[in-house]
Amino acid sequence: MKKLYSILIAACCAALLTGCEKDDESAFIGQDNYITSFKLAWGENGFSALISGDSLIVHTVEGRELNGATATVSISENAKIYPDPAAVSDWDNAHSFVVTSFNGRQRIYQYAVKREKAEAVKKGNFTLTTQTEVDDFGTLGIEVLEGNLTIGVARTSMEVVEEEDPIKTLLPLETLQEVKGTITFYTFGSSDLTGFDNLRQVGSISVPLNYTGLKSFILPELQTVLGSISIPGVTNAMSLRTVYMPKLTSVEGDMVFEGMQNISSFLVPELRTVLGNISLGGNGGTNNLDVLSFPKLEEIGGRLSLYQFTGKNIDCPELVRCGGFVWDQTGATIETLTFPKLEELSGSSTLGSNFMQLKKISFPVLSYIEAIELRSMNSLKEIDMPKLKQVNNLSLGYMPALENLNCLGTLEAVNGILRLEYLTGLAEPFTIPSTLTTLNGLAISNMPGVTELDLRGTGIKDIEINNSTSSDRFKLSADDVVEGSLTLNGLFELTGMKEVKGDVTISMPNTTETVDLLSNTEAVRGNFTLTYNATTGGINLPVLASVGGACTLKVKAPVAAPKLKTVGKGLTYDKGGVDNGTVAEFFLPELESVGGDFFIYTGHVTSCPPNPSSPVAQGTPFEIKMPSLETVGGILKIHTNELAFTSTRGSNRLADLDGFASLTSVKGVDIYRQAALRSFEGLRNAIHSFTADDWQVQQTGYMPSYDDLAEGGKYIDPTL
Repeated sequence: MKKLYSILIAACCAALLTGCEKDDESAFIGQDNYITSFKLAWGENGFSALISGDSLIVHTVEGRELNGATATVSISENAKIYPDPAAVSDWDNAHSFVVTSFNGRQRIYQYAVKREKAEAVKKGNFTLTTQTEVDDFGTLGIEVLEGNLTIGVARTSMEVVEEEDPIKTLLPLETLQEVKGTITFYTFGSSDLTGFDNLRQVGSISVPLNYTGLKSFILPELQTVLGSISIPGVTNAMSLRTVYMPKLTSVEGDMVFEGMQNISSFLVPELRTVLGNISLGGNGGTNNLDVLSFPKLEEIGGRLSLYQFTGKNIDCPELVRCGGFVWDQTGATIETLTFPKLEELSGSSTLGSNFMQLKKISFPVLSYIEAIELRSMNSLKEIDMPKLKQVNNLSLGYMPALENLNCLGTLEAVNGILRLEYLTGLAEPFTIPSTLTTLNGLAISNMPGVTELDLRGTGIKDIEINNSTSSDRFKLSADDVVEGSLTLNGLFELTGMKEVKGDVTISMPNTTETVDLLSNTEAVRGNFTLTYNATTGGINLPVLASVGGACTLKVKAPVAAPKLKTVGKGLTYDKGGVDNGTVAEFFLPELESVGGDFFIYTGHVTSCPPNPSSPVAQGTPFEIKMPSLETVGGILKIHTNELAFTSTRGSNRLADLDGFASLTSVKGVDIYRQAALRSFEGLRNAIHSFTADDWQVQQTGYMPSYDDLAEGGKYIDPTL
C-alpha cells in the first residue's frame, strides 16, 4: 500500500512539472481556425466574399469572368491555409480551403461564385465609405441609379485620419451611366473621379464644405445635369487643377466652382445652357488660368459671377442671354471686354474699379439691360452698345477717361433710373437722345459741360440733378406735371413743373442773393424738404400753394412762401444752431392749416443764459407770423434746437405768440427755453381745443400753467 501511494505522488509531481514546462514555452492556446476576410482583385475591381459559416460566396453579375484574379485572405493568428489562395487563379470554379489552427484543429471552407443577372436599373440611396462598399456596389453592375449616391467621409480639416478600409479607387463604379438623384463627394483617397467615366446624366453633383483633395474633376461622358454642380467654399477646390467635361451641354441649375486657387484648365467646350448661376472663384487668384472660355455657351439664366479671376480674357463668343454679371476682384489685366452676340442682360450687373486696365466694353448687339452699373474704371474710354433700346436702370459714374456717351444714342426707353455721375472726360456734353420716348427717372451729378436739359415730352417721373460744384444756374425744363419726384442740389433756372406728384428735395449752395426757387411750382403732392445752411442771401417760394405731405424748411437765412395755404402733414421750420439775428421773422401770410405737428426751432443765442430762472430782456426781435392759420392737426412745438443736447441752450429773441391769433384748433403746446417769451395772448382762441395734459411750457420768461390761461385768463406776464 505504501508503495502504491508513492507511485501516485510521483505521477502527480510529474504531471505538475510537465504543465509548468508548457506554460514556460507558450501561453498561446491557438485553437482559432477562421477566415476573417476574403477578397478577389481583378485589375482595379474588387470582389469581397460573403463569409457565412463555412462558406465563401463571391457575388458578381452574369458574364463577368473572375479567372486570373488575385486573392487577399486574412485568417486567424498563427493558423495555416491550404491550398494557398495566392496559388489559385481559376476563381470561376468552386474550391475548398482547409484552415488549420495552431493547435491542429481544422475547418474546411467551401468557395463558390454566385452570379446574378445584372440590375441595369436600381432604386434606392447608397452611401459608400469604404473600399469594400465601393467594390460591392460595383459588383451589382448598375447602369441607372434611381436615387442618391454618397461617397467618402466628411472631413472638416486636412488632418490625416487612419481608416481601416479607405476608399482608394472609384473604378468599380464604371458601369454607372445615370444617377437620377445627387452624387455627393466627401473626402476619399483618390484625387480624381476615375470610375465615373461612363456617367452621362446626373440629377446633381455636390461637394459639401470639406477637404476632398480633388485635383481633377473630369467627367468625359457627362452630357446633362438636371440640377446643379456645386463645389462651394474656399477649401473644396483648393487642390483642383483641372475641370474637364468635354460633352456637357446643359446644366439646369447652378454651376459652382469656388476656391480654385490652383486651377490651370477649365474646359466645358460643348456647354450651351446653364439655367441657374455660374459662380467661379479663385480664392487668392487664378494665376495659372489666362483665359476663361465658354466657346458654345448661349444662355445663362442666372448670373455669371466671378471672384478673383486674374486671367487676361473672358471669352463667351456665342452668349445671347445672361442674367447679369457680378465680377468681384476680377479683371485687373483685361483690356477689352467683348460679348459679340449678347442680346439681353436680364438681371443686375456690376463692373467696377477692379478693371484697372479696361479700355473698351463692346456689346455690339445688346438691346435690353435690366440693370447695370459701370463705375470707377479709370482707363475706360469707350462703351460700345449701338443697338441698345431699353434699360430699367443704367448707372455710369466716376470714369474720367470716357470720351462720349454714344452708347445711349439709340435708347428708346428707360423704365427705371438713368444715372450719370462725374464723367469729367466727355468731349461732348450729354443730351437726351432723340429716340428716347420713355424716361422714368434721370439722375445727373456734377457733369462738367452739362448746363441744361430739356425733359419735356419724355414722360419722365423722377428727376435728380446735382449741380453743387457749379456757380452757374442749371437750366432745367420739364412738363408742367411731373409724375414722380424732383431732387435738386445747386442753383437752377426751371421751366414747367407746376405740379410735382412725388417728393421735392432741394439743397442750396451758399449765395448772397435772394433766390426764387420753384418759380413755377404751385403744388407738391408728396413731401417737400428745403435745406440751406448759410445765413447769407434768402430764399423765396413765390407760387407754392400746397404741400400734400410733410414740409420741412431747414433754412438759416430768410425764407418766404407767400402763397402757401395748406400742408397735409407736419410742418417743420428749423433754423437751429447758433442764431446770429439775421432772420427777423418767419412769416407765412396765407397758411391756413397744418395737418400734423408744427415744429419751430428758433436756434439759440450764445449770450442768453442756458437755464434762466427769471425773465430775460429781449434781444434782437424775432417774430412768428401766421395770421391766417386756424388749424394744427398735431402739437405746436417751439424749441431752440431739434437735438436734445443743443435744445438746452436758450434764446431771448421771441417775446410773444401774437402771430397765432387766428389759431382755433391744436392738439397741444410745447414751448422750451424761450427766455424772453412773456405773452401767450396769441393762444387765447386755441387754449380750449386741448387739455392740461398737453400743455408743456418750461424755462420761458413767463411760465403760466394751463389753468392760468384757460381759467384765469392770465395770458400776459402780470409783472409787465
